[in-house]
Amino acid sequence: MKQVTILASTAVALLLAVGCANNKPNERPEYIPLDGTLAATGAAPLSAMAYPGQAYYVMDESRHALLFSSRVPSSNAGPVIVKVDRERKAVIVTPTQSRDPELVLLENLDPNERYSIWLSGGDGSPTWSATTQRAGY
Repeated sequence: MKQVTILASTAVALLLAVGCANNKPNERPEYIPLDGTLAATGAAPLSAMAYPGQAYYVMDESRHALLFSSRVPSSNAGPVIVKVDRERKAVIVTPTQSRDPELVLLENLDPNERYSIWLSGGDGSPTWSATTQRAGY
């Protein structure tokens, strides 16, 4: 009986260790493409620049959940700023061209959660030189 208890305890410990190992901070989640790069992470406010042709992914790190993903159209006149706005409790995309409207993509975010913004792909634009910012965007 003692051996069964020890075996069960060992199995539970291994499962917990594997589960924790898969949830390391800044590790690429399974639903982010292999070329995905972490552009910003932490508590809101958070922002990252995404260029035409790039895909962006907004994650809730506290819940290990994908909140929103999209791609900046290749026909876009310029980059966009993807923001997790603490005051507005929303994911917002702000085009860098003044004539384009700001888009609220998702509302009712918990301002106390941790978030991340990931970037992927592109068409030769400065994919890996995305500007990131954590406060006062």
